Amino acid sequence: TIGELKNLKVIDLDFNSLTGTIPENLYELSSLRQLDLNNNQLTGTLSSRVGLLSNLSVIQVDNNKLTGTIPSELGQLKQLAVGFFSYNNFTGLVDEGICELREPEGNLGMLQVDCVGENPEVECQCCSSCRQPDETGGSLRKLVEN
Repeated sequence: TIGELKNLKVIDLDFNSLTGTIPENLYELSSLRQLDLNNNQLTGTLSSRVGLLSNLSVIQVDNNKLTGTIPSELGQLKQLAVGFFSYNNFTGLVDEGICELREPEGNLGMLQVDCVGENPEVECQCCSSCRQPDETGGSLRKLVEN
């Protein structure tokens, strides 16, 4: 299984029409530096176990069908430089611990979530950009840089 690949540093499976949930044993890959699963059809939640990926510097799970909250455990990832979570069905507040990873104190230069509109699904006080699907549910997107 994927959890046995202990020295794996990069998973780049974007634009592969993947379905289902993110395998729980993926969070056992302690050497993982980059996790690109964007532009698929993944469902379920992003597990709080993502905080175990202590070497992760890039996580891109945008353009999927993920639900729940953006895990506060991401705030444990001191190497995190890029986090793309937009165009999913996340809700709630981006945790202050994640915000503390933002530059200039931390490494997190890019943090994108769906936090634009009259009633945004995600509240984010520290995102580098907020995105919103268009009103028709189509692929046209609105981007607000912070």
